[in-house]
Amino acid sequence: MLKLSTTLFLLLGTFLAFSQVSETAKLENSNGEINGISKAIRNYETAGGARLQSILSLKRTLNDALNLTTGDSVLKKTAISPLVFNNYLKSLDSKYQDRLQAINKDNIDDLTQYTDINKLQKFYSKGISSTCLSISNSDEFVKMKDLEGEEIFAFDIDKLRPNTRYGLVDNYKQGFSRIKKDQVFGYLNLCGEEIIPCQYELAEPFNGGKAAVKKFSWYFVDVNGNESDELLNVTEMTALGNGISMAKFKNNKFGLIDNNYDVSKKPLSLYYDQIEAFESGENLFMVRNGKQFGIIKINGKPVLDISYDKVTPSIGGNWIIVERNKKTGLLDVNGTVRINPNFDGIETVFVNPVISTTLSPVIVKDETGFKIYELTNNRVSSSFSSLGIFNNFGLAKACAIRTGKTKCGYVNYEGSEVIPIAHDDLTDFSKYGMVVAKDRFENCTPYNGPCESDIIYGKDGKVIIDRSNPSNPRAFKYAITDTLFTNTLVIVRSIENLDKNSTVDAIHLLNKITKEVITENQPLLVIRRFGDDMISAMFETDKWGVIDYTGKPIVKPIYKEILHVSEGLFGVRYDNGKLGFIDKKGKVQIPFEYTEIRPFQNGLAVVAKNGKLGIITKFSAKIAPCVFKEINPVAGGNFELVDATNVKFLLNSNGDCQTNCAKFDDIRKKANN
Repeated sequence: MLKLSTTLFLLLGTFLAFSQVSETAKLENSNGEINGISKAIRNYETAGGARLQSILSLKRTLNDALNLTTGDSVLKKTAISPLVFNNYLKSLDSKYQDRLQAINKDNIDDLTQYTDINKLQKFYSKGISSTCLSISNSDEFVKMKDLEGEEIFAFDIDKLRPNTRYGLVDNYKQGFSRIKKDQVFGYLNLCGEEIIPCQYELAEPFNGGKAAVKKFSWYFVDVNGNESDELLNVTEMTALGNGISMAKFKNNKFGLIDNNYDVSKKPLSLYYDQIEAFESGENLFMVRNGKQFGIIKINGKPVLDISYDKVTPSIGGNWIIVERNKKTGLLDVNGTVRINPNFDGIETVFVNPVISTTLSPVIVKDETGFKIYELTNNRVSSSFSSLGIFNNFGLAKACAIRTGKTKCGYVNYEGSEVIPIAHDDLTDFSKYGMVVAKDRFENCTPYNGPCESDIIYGKDGKVIIDRSNPSNPRAFKYAITDTLFTNTLVIVRSIENLDKNSTVDAIHLLNKITKEVITENQPLLVIRRFGDDMISAMFETDKWGVIDYTGKPIVKPIYKEILHVSEGLFGVRYDNGKLGFIDKKGKVQIPFEYTEIRPFQNGLAVVAKNGKLGIITKFSAKIAPCVFKEINPVAGGNFELVDATNVKFLLNSNGDCQTNCAKFDDIRKKANN
């Protein structure tokens, strides 16, 4: 069992080193950048405020392990004095020691023990580093993330990086920043003090309360700067995690050692030609001897015998793919064999958590083709001749031989057909969950000859737009756009072959949520947005009408053009080429007698006849006859009119004359007569 020194832990309290600060503080990454910008403006905190954040952090993160309690009077303060801070930290020491002894006495596996002790060692390391905080009066502590991704509050190490004496200023890890100054390595504490002087030829970051350093030979240095005995036969060191390091020895072999190696003189593992950590975590390592590979745990115990030709982590790091005698198998990240190496190939699958939180599928290949191996229930699908990548809807394009021909569809994570494997080809899914299935036929309506006839499916497998006559199909091709029309409707374009020499292009509109085709019985040729809830459209009759967003007709398609809608009236062009207004029931309100009509404003609209302008009401009353060369709206809803002699008239929003009214009355009287 592992043992750990019971060195007094008076200053455990800063293990996360002030991880909670004001929301305005900037975050620093491991490259010393703040929010990605190395010279961003810092928001600094005082030592007193940092001490408070340290206590808050302890209460949040160590309460379960050490059963911490904090008086409300302390937490209500905005800053903590050194005396209060030290008294609080001292109260933690006995609880820390008790917890440490309990871990050493627990009858648990050594891997769990390594992990638990390493956590306490990390806290200890950060606590020792922050002893400076109790006597610091600095007001320049900054919030950042350390190399382990934990938020800390520490000296702004970015200040040192422009200094040419420093070849390296590393981000903090377990309370210490590794630096290279004047060509030798040392360490800073959380206050930016060179607590372990620069003197080493090489140095690794702190790892479980100790750091590996080289000064001709390799040693461990602890948080107080004390050096261990020489690490026997070690020529190279790499810190890994959980207090474990990878070492190269004088025999040119590699092994894992813990922070007690200077005393035990024994590595945790056997010797190997190669050791490599998996990205999925610090608990498993790939090892190699000669041309054979295996896997060991962080405690050095084998998980997988060294008998494989290849060991590869999957993309994303959730699985480990192994190969033996050109056959492939699969392990999970705990090293458990999930699929024996019996397949020609294995490809892992990313499972969209929105769709499934339990399924664990992989794609396997053997002499029969591709299959979906569902690891949760050890269920294997039927074979496919090809299988694509699973999309955001949890579907993959799959093809298989059906009745002697290759047919394709879409399957889910379990390998079940969602879109039938019955089509010659299919497109990728659109952004809003629709796919076009394409089939080729030797004889099509209305002309004799081969054609392509498409179907549109939704992601649930339901047919959205079917063939007009499946037993005697018509030549239809569809294309789905990912650009929304009116933020509600998806545009689907179709091409229909009327005969061998002519086609008809049409537009269909589908609700993006329900996938309901709102234009199912009335394909459109041209569409325009028309108000907040209407669409003006040219129908197959080459006539314009208006529908709402549900496809309900508002204006029948009998007009040559729909210009605009204003105050409940539609401006339309009739068959005679003249313009007028109709209401939403299609009733003519303003006869078709104008060559120009403008939208209504406050019940008035400017119109034109014979090249001259006038003003009408919604009831077709002509408050200004069509004899003016210019009419322009002005402030207050008024109109300025200009006649052929450039005389100007002003009408208010009610149509009453305001200027040059005598002459205007003559014009109006003449028009009325």
